[in-house]
Amino acid sequence: MLSTRRSKLALSSVLLMIMIAGYIGYSFYLANGPRQSHYLGVQSISLDEERIGAIRLLQPATSITTLSNARVEHERYDYYDASRGLRVAVEKESDAIVRIILSEEASTDLATTRGAGIHDSKQRLISLYGPAYYERSEQGAAIIGYVDQHLNQTLEFWLHDGEVTMIRLDLGDMD
Repeated sequence: MLSTRRSKLALSSVLLMIMIAGYIGYSFYLANGPRQSHYLGVQSISLDEERIGAIRLLQPATSITTLSNARVEHERYDYYDASRGLRVAVEKESDAIVRIILSEEASTDLATTRGAGIHDSKQRLISLYGPAYYERSEQGAAIIGYVDQHLNQTLEFWLHDGEVTMIRLDLGDMD
């Protein structure tokens, strides 16, 4: 009887350790895994009308007359300057814009559809887009992001010292 109780206790301890290790592993994956791992568990918001300046995702790159300086920075995408501080990525063999990047070198009048721009605070972003965001970090920047799971799009705000230094609107499966 005592031996059976010890066996059950040992089995329970092993199961508890496996569950704790699984939780720690999953938490590590969410914190350090690919960008897409952060979409799990966050409520989807509509990014259907979202733009940066006048540019929207999946818009033909050929419709933007100011594109210049094609740069091959990735095996799947080419990047183009649309204006100072505003870049777009186009998937190779396609004309559709799959990423829009607004950096702090951009004109201060460029913003998202809801009015978020460079140098905005995290609190302002939350007031514009709501509390359903994920957090991650990359290249030393704190990032808050919003995801539209229906359209497979994300809107990320890169923060340094509490202010937006970059905005990225892109397809959710971008590398």
